[in-house]
Amino acid sequence: MIRLVLVFSVLISASLCTSLVQAQTVPSCSLARPCQVLWNANPEPDMKDYRLWLRKVEVAEFPVTPFLIIQHPSTSVTDTQFRTSLGELIPGRYALAVTARDLVLNESVKSNSVIFDFVLVDTTPPAAPVLRILEVTIP
Repeated sequence: MIRLVLVFSVLISASLCTSLVQAQTVPSCSLARPCQVLWNANPEPDMKDYRLWLRKVEVAEFPVTPFLIIQHPSTSVTDTQFRTSLGELIPGRYALAVTARDLVLNESVKSNSVIFDFVLVDTTPPAAPVLRILEVTIP
């Protein structure tokens, strides 16, 4: 069985994350602060990849196409992979699950679902001010 864990960005300690998850607080992810996604490795020797499935919470079923495919033996999604994929989302509450696939494309059942909120955060810095030099005349 694969167990999926969603972790806040590295700025939040693991102990805080654990206590928040135990309190059933829904983590919030954004382009500026993506969540780190981790899962247990499948021990079978013929593993091919892991497929991450994403759906809006109000939608009952996961889509037919996976959100991301991560090659075995990796058991996490990098910030870059997650940030690139998050760029296509609209704000809302999402459920994320993972499956394991072997070399002949047998696929496991989906893992537990992890819920997170995706929020938009303005990461564009403001335009630079224009410096003007004033001439001062001394009488």
